[in-house]
This record gives sequence, C-alpha cells and structure tokens, in this order.
Amino acid sequence: MPNLNFGVDHYKPKGIPRFAKLVCDYENLYYCCGNCNCRKNNDWPLDEKLGPYVVNPCDHEMAAHLRFNAKTGKVEARTPYGEHTEELLQLNDDARVQYRLGTLATVRVFTAEIEQQELLLKAVAGKLKAGLITQAEYDAEEQAISEDLACLRHTLQAHIGELPLPPLRKTRLGISLIK
Repeated sequence: MPNLNFGVDHYKPKGIPRFAKLVCDYENLYYCCGNCNCRKNNDWPLDEKLGPYVVNPCDHEMAAHLRFNAKTGKVEARTPYGEHTEELLQLNDDARVQYRLGTLATVRVFTAEIEQQELLLKAVAGKLKAGLITQAEYDAEEQAISEDLACLRHTLQAHIGELPLPPLRKTRLGISLIK
C-alpha cells in the first residue's frame, strides 16, 4: 500500500536558494502525499523556459498532461510534462497500481452489493403490496435492509472520497472554539 500520509510541498523547492523566500508563500504550497513530496524533492528545471515541470493543478490543466486508465490502474502521460511527472513521482510503481486496482475492485463490489440490497428492498415492498407479508414483517425487513444499505453506502463513500467531514467540535479543553 502506498504512503497515504499527506502534507505540504513547496512547488518551487525551498532547497533551491533563489526560492528560499517562498517558504511560506501560500501560492507555492501544495497538498501532496508523502511519496510524491519525497520523490519530487528539489526537482526544478535548469532552464525555466524549457521545463519540464511537475504538473500541478493550479498552473496546468491536469487532464491535458495525465490520464488515469481504470482498466490498468496506471496514470498515462499525454505530454512531456506529464511524462516527467509520471517518471519523477513514480506514479506507476507496482504498489500504487495494485492499490488503485484494489480500490476500484472494492468500489465495484460495494456498488453491486448496494444494488442487490436496493432490489431486495423493492421485492419486500412488492410482497407487502401483494399481501404476502404483514406490515410488521415489512417494517422489520425494511429496517434491517436500510441499516445494511446505510453501512454499505458509508463504506463506499469512504473509498471514493465522498465521505462528509465530521462537524467541527464546539469546545476543546473547556474552551469555546465556535461562536
């Protein structure tokens, strides 16, 4: 599994003397995984007019340079900048590719299970409508299926990055944080 710890990267490397003054410049700070941050390190083109640069979402249209192939789990370069980024950051090392493929498989499994539970819920409703089960039996089945669906959807959201953030705490150590 790849390193999923994230932190701040200095796009124009703070290790290069002419960029030292940008160490706290907000426009030079990017959210970056630990692997990419280490691999990028002090990479910067010797001739800024010629490049190549590591592609970043604020200065470049990412899809013009890199494309994700869901069948192979690999990131495909579309331009020399994309190729430089893919090679430098090792975006297609085996651990990352296998992790992506595993995540995609997990998403497919959870999506299929959600669809099955939704069909089951409709079938139970059909049984109630046809008089094959009582309202109490329907209510018990509906509650159990709905609980399963909520758990499945929550797990799926966590895997695809759609899980909502928890609300901010109102106090910490007895001190009010939110007015």
